[in-house]
Amino acid sequence: MRAFLSHASEDKREFVEPLARELAEMGVAPWLDIWEIKPGDSLVKKLFDEGLDTVTAVIVVVSASSAAKPWVREELDAAVVRRITSSTRLIPIRLDNAPMPSPIQHLIWISAERTPEGIRSAAEQITDALYARDKRPAVAPLHRRGVHSWPHTGRFRLARHPH
Repeated sequence: MRAFLSHASEDKREFVEPLARELAEMGVAPWLDIWEIKPGDSLVKKLFDEGLDTVTAVIVVVSASSAAKPWVREELDAAVVRRITSSTRLIPIRLDNAPMPSPIQHLIWISAERTPEGIRSAAEQITDALYARDKRPAVAPLHRRGVHSWPHTGRFRLARHPH
């Protein structure tokens, strides 16, 4: 599982890079610009051809800083198209109660804090979503007098009891 992290550079040091490290520890390979783009590389080729086009998920960090960034908006637009055409998972993270951009207002987002606990919680929620971890408790099998179930079939039969 590989995830592209779209963000403003102002959020990188205190939130995005620690989030990327947490995701890596939890089994998600993060695509983070400072780890993937080298001097002399084409930004467009790296971000769109080798980044957004190769991941199974895009995590958009929405903050007061990211709202005004044209590169973040371009990444968001490309991610929305990939969500529609390629079933790429798009997961917004909201920092500082920033307003959610209109193309993703209909999606459920993660509200996160810029703390180690907030970063870890966001990473856990992302990995739970990407790996489809079911948080619901297991349902116990039905046990009633006179009703027996066959294991693993879900079928029931009435037991005959002598009167």
